[in-house]
Amino acid sequence: MISKAATLLVSAVALAIPVASSAQLRVVTSRDGAGEVTAVELVTLRSREEIQEDLEHASRTVAMAEADIVECRSEVQRCEADVDIQKSRIDITKTELKLARSQRREADRQNLSQRRRVQEAEKELLERVEDAVSARLKYSERLLEWAQAAVTAYQLELEFLDKNQELIALEEEVDQAQAPDWLGEGLDDLRGRVLNAMRIEAERDGRVARERRGFVNAQLRVLDAQRKLTATISEPG
Repeated sequence: MISKAATLLVSAVALAIPVASSAQLRVVTSRDGAGEVTAVELVTLRSREEIQEDLEHASRTVAMAEADIVECRSEVQRCEADVDIQKSRIDITKTELKLARSQRREADRQNLSQRRRVQEAEKELLERVEDAVSARLKYSERLLEWAQAAVTAYQLELEFLDKNQELIALEEEVDQAQAPDWLGEGLDDLRGRVLNAMRIEAERDGRVARERRGFVNAQLRVLDAQRKLTATISEPG
C-alpha cells in the first residue's frame, strides 16, 4: 500500500519558485569639470512596491518551504517503512512458492509466481515514490536557502532605496559639494552589500532549478513504475 507520499508528489510542482524581477537598468556616467569620466554606475531602478512585493513573496516561500521540509522528512520515514513491509511480503511469498514447487502443486506455483511478480513491481513503485519524496525534500531545502537569501537581498535593497532618497533630498537642499562625505560613502558600502546579497541569491536560485529538475525526473520514474505495475497485474498467471 502506498502512503500519502504519492499524493504529496503532485502538489510539489506548484511549490513557490523564484520570481524574475522586471527592474529597469540605466547607466549613470559622472564627469569632472574638464569632462573627464570619474565614475560609471549601473543603477537598477525598482519601485518600493515592486521590492516589497518580492520581499513578501520570498517571506511566504520561507514559511512554505519550512513546512514542506517537515512534511517530507516525515513522509520519507513512512516510505522506508512501506518498502520494508513490502520486502517482508515478498519473502513470505518466496517461502510459499518454494514449498509449492517442492510439493509439485502446479496451480499454486503459478498463482504464487504471479503474486511475486506483482509484489516486486509494487516494491519498485514504493522505492520510486521514496526516491521522489527524497528529491522533493532536497528541492524544498534548496528553495528555503534561496528564499532566505532573497529576503536578505530585498531588505537591503529597501534600505539602499531609503538611503539613496535621503541623499537626493539632501543634495536638493544644499550644494552637492556640501553634502557630508560619510553619506555617499555609506551609500557605496550599502550598494556593495546589496550586490553581494543578490549574488548569493542568484547562486541559490540556480541550485533550486537543479533540484527541481531532479524532483520532476523522480516523478517521471514513479510514473514508469506505476505503468510497469499495471502491466504486471494484467499478465496471465
